[in-house]
Amino acid sequence: MDTVDYSQLLAECTRLEGVLLANEKALNALDAVPDCQDERARLTAQAAAHLAELRVVNTKLSALREPA
Repeated sequence: MDTVDYSQLLAECTRLEGVLLANEKALNALDAVPDCQDERARLTAQAAAHLAELRVVNTKLSALREPA
């Protein structure tokens, strides 16, 4: 297992999780704001993109964990 790749992927996973958490908090804050459909749509699309990135990172991490 390449520890540099693994460490970089773990760091990217942590970063994406932080971004998704911030995104979720922002979406929750919008619950109290009327007429914010555009911002909610933007944040939702952003979250979907980050989730897709996280899936890719998790797939790569899984591949590194599997025995050769």
